[in-house]
Amino acid sequence: MVNFILVVLDVIFLLTFGQTFGGGFLLLELLGTAVIGVLILQYVAGRKFQPAYFIGLFMKPVRQGSRKPIESLFLGCMFLILPGIITDLLGVFLIGSYFLRGGNVPRSRKPDTIDVEFEVSDDSQGSADDSQP
Repeated sequence: MVNFILVVLDVIFLLTFGQTFGGGFLLLELLGTAVIGVLILQYVAGRKFQPAYFIGLFMKPVRQGSRKPIESLFLGCMFLILPGIITDLLGVFLIGSYFLRGGNVPRSRKPDTIDVEFEVSDDSQGSADDSQP
């Protein structure tokens, strides 16, 4: 029931905003916040999130107070991408709360680097399978 009320209020706010400021400004606001949400999400996703972590965020229910700070940043970006005045305000609130709680976006030491462990084996030792006739 609460979700339905929020959707109805969001539509009412969109219509009121469009009538007050005009359709062009409403379209600019909707597209602008979506682009900002996508840009923040791309910037943070490349440095903080793993693909499995994204899936895990969609699979578990959102509970009050049980979120990690980075999850509020992710949800804030998702709310900015969704069209609507209330969703944009929720997105700005969640992103702001992430940074107010001291959250930061980690930066990689060198651009275009991958930090993985690997093992090098030397195949030139000559094994029985590599013998020449």
